[in-house]
Amino acid sequence: SPRPNSASQVLSPLTPFNHNSNNDSKHDSDDTTAERVHETTHAQSLLLGFAFMAIWSPQNIMAPNLTEIANDFNFSPEQRDLYLGSIVALATGVVSLPISAGIGILADVCNRKYLYCTTVAMGGLFAWATGVSRSFRWLFWARLLNGGCMSGSVPVAFSLLGDLFHTHERNAASSGLTAMMGCGIIAGQVYAGVVGSTLGWPHAFYISSLWTLLAATLVFMFVQEPERGGKEKVLQDMISQGTRYEKKLSWEGFFHAMRHNKSNVILMWQGFFSSVPWGIIFVFLNDYLSQERGFSVPDATFLVLVFGLGCAAG
Repeated sequence: SPRPNSASQVLSPLTPFNHNSNNDSKHDSDDTTAERVHETTHAQSLLLGFAFMAIWSPQNIMAPNLTEIANDFNFSPEQRDLYLGSIVALATGVVSLPISAGIGILADVCNRKYLYCTTVAMGGLFAWATGVSRSFRWLFWARLLNGGCMSGSVPVAFSLLGDLFHTHERNAASSGLTAMMGCGIIAGQVYAGVVGSTLGWPHAFYISSLWTLLAATLVFMFVQEPERGGKEKVLQDMISQGTRYEKKLSWEGFFHAMRHNKSNVILMWQGFFSSVPWGIIFVFLNDYLSQERGFSVPDATFLVLVFGLGCAAG
């Protein structure tokens, strides 16, 4: 047919105007975006896991070089075990819990992508701050804040993962994320044990910091904030109609779940008691083997690595 040569022909009564074209275009755009997000789900979850692995890498970095750090701070063996093996470890894993709890609460009200990037980046900065510590007070606070960021990344990462994958896919996805955390802890400890005697104990903290900052940058650039509750079947109809899922965690609900949910109570007590031997093994075993049993630091570290791999396989 001949092409129209005037605006009047284009808008003539014989060519009715489609009032729904803008809406159709918008829906097509939304569908395209959703399809693109779906296609990149595994790539995005891989970046989340990479960042998760990085932020947990400083967890046991001190363990292989505990005596070297004690020598830098002029600590006796007894002070080494008390201040570095006990007090600093307590600050990293326990005293830092209010920080991680606060980050977890923010995950329910903030943009989780930006919160995750910020948490990971701050963890990297505090890892660097640990490496430049020249006083016990500085070391204590750097490790406390670093531990808060490590623990705080957990609820944010799993919240993002829960909205990237459907219910039947989450077990595998969460297992992969947990494995990445273990790999990060082992990688940091092994690297610190290999280079600590030649490059000094702060070097591993610097590398961990750079790795973590790089991971935070990649998440910021390539990971998208998923629709909150978008993978829940009971909410999909509501979301498809344009209604947002706005339910938030309340203090009342939080305390009720902590006190009255029997599964939570059992898990908390089980986690508390089972963490005691793990803390002793991974904080002290590396240094004990090198200082008391005559192993070199790298050999002691690789023995702990074999122990950790056996635990992971089990």
